[in-house]
Amino acid sequence: RAVRAAVAVELAHNFTLLHDDVIDEDTTRRHRPTAWAVFGVPDAIITGDAMLALAQRLLAEDTHPAAQRASARLSTCVIELCAGQQADCAFEERGPDEV
Repeated sequence: RAVRAAVAVELAHNFTLLHDDVIDEDTTRRHRPTAWAVFGVPDAIITGDAMLALAQRLLAEDTHPAAQRASARLSTCVIELCAGQQADCAFEERGPDEV
């Protein structure tokens, strides 16, 4: 049972990396080309979205009592992650006189 949760966490983690690479326009990660650099921005974003949906589905379909709490926690973490990413974007867009 722990394997499903571990896979969900890994899928969610990789979703964040795909989206972060697009947002930051990073062309390499771990010394390799990023997904968006190889396949384009639309495919990288859609793949990231699919990874998050798969992670959520793995937890939603799990019958273990803790799975529903894990699903709710994953959603909370993604919401917090989005807020943090937006703050990072806002910081990066500031002019020199705004820092």
